[in-house]
Amino acid sequence: MSHCQPIEDLRAALVKLNLEQAQLLHCDLENLIEQLQALKPQHQPTVVKAHRVVQQVRHIEGVTYQLERVKCGKEGCKCTDAPTHGPYWYAYWRVNDRQKTRYIGKRFKTVNILEQTKPQFSPASTYKLPLKVVKQATEELVSTLY
Repeated sequence: MSHCQPIEDLRAALVKLNLEQAQLLHCDLENLIEQLQALKPQHQPTVVKAHRVVQQVRHIEGVTYQLERVKCGKEGCKCTDAPTHGPYWYAYWRVNDRQKTRYIGKRFKTVNILEQTKPQFSPASTYKLPLKVVKQATEELVSTLY
């Protein structure tokens, strides 16, 4: 028997619920989650990746802020065994289903995600116009100025 079998059995039973039963179960699950979160020690860090340990999380206006200890990856550094640098604040948010990240620093501050999501324009060199067209446009512009 697989260790996932109880979850699979539960999922199979869930699809058989009617709307009223599903709503009642939803309320029960929300209460259970709140109880479990209250039991979880808040000071216990959460390992997100092997090179990062999250010590604190804040959610403000669609942005997730995380206080993280990190590994630098340099050979011979004291952090090779465990993330020891920091803690540093990072901001995470999504734009068009892509995760954006910004390093904040040692002191917490919120970020304006609108500033972080300005449209990026390609440099003029990526617009390949024939030299003849550019010269003609330049001559017309100069003639209108003088």
